[in-house]
Amino acid sequence: MSRFNKPILGMQKVMYTAFASITPLPQVIRRLEELYINIIEACMDEWAKTPRMPGFYFSDDVFAFAMSCQGGVIPWEFVQEVADMLWESTARGSTALFAMVYSSPNRDVLIKISLTLMQHQLEAASGQPGTGTGGSTDTNWREGSVPSVGS
Repeated sequence: MSRFNKPILGMQKVMYTAFASITPLPQVIRRLEELYINIIEACMDEWAKTPRMPGFYFSDDVFAFAMSCQGGVIPWEFVQEVADMLWESTARGSTALFAMVYSSPNRDVLIKISLTLMQHQLEAASGQPGTGTGGSTDTNWREGSVPSVGS
């Protein structure tokens, strides 16, 4: 079983959908690796000092990484493990935009995770303002409650 399919803190991945693939150019890989490294470092430092949350949104100028939990709160250790797994996957050339869900064994806790492009990136790519899904309207998302990453 690859690391990508192993349970994290007792949570098992039950769904993964890659909805867009980005050509794995060196600058894209580097940008994603930096995003995941920033998340890992924040989990070990400043975020570890804050209460767990039912959801958060983390972004740089290009990518938006979000997690939302139904039935509980998200442990920072879980966030760190997911970011480390995604960093490792990116280092091997995986640059997909995705949505995935992890579940507790009895399915009473679900954690939704996604990587999307920021809204302005979607608008630039499509030539149409207001297109795409750069953010979430789900009330479980606590946008801005976790510091954003600057580039």
